[in-house]
Amino acid sequence: MFLKPLEEKKTNKFLDFLKNRPAVIIAVVLAVIVLFAFIIYRENSDAGKKEVKSGASNSTYQSTDTILLATHQIESLNPLSSTDSDTYQITQLVYSSLFSLDDNLNIQTDLVDSYQTDPDAGSVTITLRSGVVFSDGSALDESDVAYTVRQIKSIGDQGPYYVYADRIDRVSGNGTKVTIYFKDPSDAALDNLTFPIVSSNGYSKDDSYTSVGSGPYKIKSVKKNLSVIKLTPNESYYGSKAKNNITFSQVTYDGNLTGLVSEGKITAYINQTDSDAKSEAEDLGIHGAYFRSNQCEYLGFRYSGATKKKKVRQAICYALDNASLAKDSYGSSAMLSDSVYYPGFLGTKNAKDAFPYDQSKAEDLLRSAGWYDRDGDGKVENSKGKNMKLSLLVNADNSRRTDCAAEIKEELSSVGITVKVVKKSGEEYDAAVSEHDFDLLLAGYQFDKTYNLKEMFDTGNDLGYTNRVVEREVAALETSLTADEQTKAYRQLKKSLNSDVPYYCICYKRWVFVYPDGLSKQDKPRFYNWYYGISSWKWKEVVTPDTASDTYESSTK
Repeated sequence: MFLKPLEEKKTNKFLDFLKNRPAVIIAVVLAVIVLFAFIIYRENSDAGKKEVKSGASNSTYQSTDTILLATHQIESLNPLSSTDSDTYQITQLVYSSLFSLDDNLNIQTDLVDSYQTDPDAGSVTITLRSGVVFSDGSALDESDVAYTVRQIKSIGDQGPYYVYADRIDRVSGNGTKVTIYFKDPSDAALDNLTFPIVSSNGYSKDDSYTSVGSGPYKIKSVKKNLSVIKLTPNESYYGSKAKNNITFSQVTYDGNLTGLVSEGKITAYINQTDSDAKSEAEDLGIHGAYFRSNQCEYLGFRYSGATKKKKVRQAICYALDNASLAKDSYGSSAMLSDSVYYPGFLGTKNAKDAFPYDQSKAEDLLRSAGWYDRDGDGKVENSKGKNMKLSLLVNADNSRRTDCAAEIKEELSSVGITVKVVKKSGEEYDAAVSEHDFDLLLAGYQFDKTYNLKEMFDTGNDLGYTNRVVEREVAALETSLTADEQTKAYRQLKKSLNSDVPYYCICYKRWVFVYPDGLSKQDKPRFYNWYYGISSWKWKEVVTPDTASDTYESSTK
C-alpha cells in the first residue's frame, strides 16, 4: 500500500519533466531510430558476408579481364637462366617450345608442324610451323632454335634447361627445316626438346627483365625489382588468342593465400605443402581441386640379403596396407600409384596398387622363398632357423616418413618379419644411403617433367639393384621414339617393374588448386605448368563492402 503511491508520484514528476522539454523527447526518439537502423544494417551486412563466403546465388560479382596471381620474390625473368620457380611458370605463358607435354606427359607438338625420328642415329628432323613470329613481329626459324641451344649451353649447369640442351650435339637446317643431332642416341628423347625458344634478335642472357617470345602472352610492363609483372595477350600468337590480361604481384609477407582468394584479392593459387588445403578453402566458401604432383614417396629394397629375392620383395608389398599407410602418413593429399613413374604415365591405366593388401598371399610368397614360422613363435625363419630381421632407413627430419616407417614396422610384424627403424639425418643419412647400409629404404623423389629415371636403375643406384632387362627398357624410353612408340615401350617396362619390384610406390602427393566461385575454367593445372589453360579463364570477382575498392597490389605492399 505504501510503495504504489510513491511510484505514481515519481511517474507524474517524470511526465511533467518531459512535457516541459520537447527537445529531449525528439532526441530520445531519434536515438532509438538510429539504434534500430544500425542493428538492422549489421544483421544484413553479416548475412551478406556469409552469402558471399558460401557462394550464394545472390552474391554480387564484378566481371574483370585481368587475372591476379601471387609470386614470391623473383630475382630474374630471364627464361633460360632464372631458377625462380615463379619465372618458370611465367615462361610457360610467354614462350613456345618445339614440343610440349600433355596431362599424362605424352609428347605433343608445339612449334613443330611435323617430325621424323631416327633412334639409331639419335636425331630428329623437324618441319617448323610456318608463319610463326615473335611478339616483336620477327619471324621464327631454324636460326632461333640453334641460337637458343647455344645460349642454354653457354649459361651452363646453373640454368634450368642445361640438362636438356647439353645432350644436343648440333642443330642444322634452313628456314623451317631443322635437324637436331644428339650426342648419344640413348639420350635423344623428344621430351628433351621442351625448353623455351627465344629470339636470336630479342634475347640477352644479361637481361633480367624482358624478352620477346612466341607464346600466348607478352610482357607488357615490369615494376622495379620485379614486384609487379603484367602480361597482355600476344596478338601475333599462332594458336588461340588469350582473352585476358594477367598481373603477377609479389607477396611481401608470409600471408595466407587462401584468405586472399576468399577476399577476392587474387584469383587463384597452387598449394603444394598443406594436405588440408582443400578443406580449408571449402571452410572459407571457396574451392580446392586436387591434381597430380611429381613428388613420389616410395619403399626401396636393397639388392642384397633377404630382400635380394624377388618373392620376398613381393611378399613385403602384399603385406602392407598401402591405402592406410598413405592416408595415415600423408593425409588426403596422397594418391596411390601402381608405379614410381607418374600416375597414368603416357596414358597407361593406373591400377593404384600393383600389390593389393593380402597377408595370406604375403605369407605364401615368403614360404615359397624359404621363410616361414618354423617354431611357432610368430616370426618367420629360414632353413637355418634364423629370423628375418630387416633395417628400415628413414630421414629423421621428415615426420611424415618416420610415421610411415613406424606403421610399416607394425604391419610387417603381422607376417613374422622383424623391422628395426633406423632414423638418421643430414650427412649420416646420405652416407647410409650411398653405402647401402639398410635393407629397406623409405624415401621420396621429386621428378623432372621428362621423367628420366635412368639413375634409379643404372649401375650405382641407391639400392645396388641390377637387372639388365629393366635397365635396357628404362633406357629405351630416353631414345628418339615417337609418342606411340614411347607408350608401347613404357607398357613393357611397367610389367617388368611390377614383377621385379625394386621400388614400391607408397603414394604420389597431390597439390591443390585453390579458386573462387567466380572463376570459370575447364582445365586442371599441371605440375610443370600451373596456369595451363589460363588464356581462357573468365573471372567474376566477388564484390563486398570490404573489397569493392581494394586492389591486390595495395594489399601486399
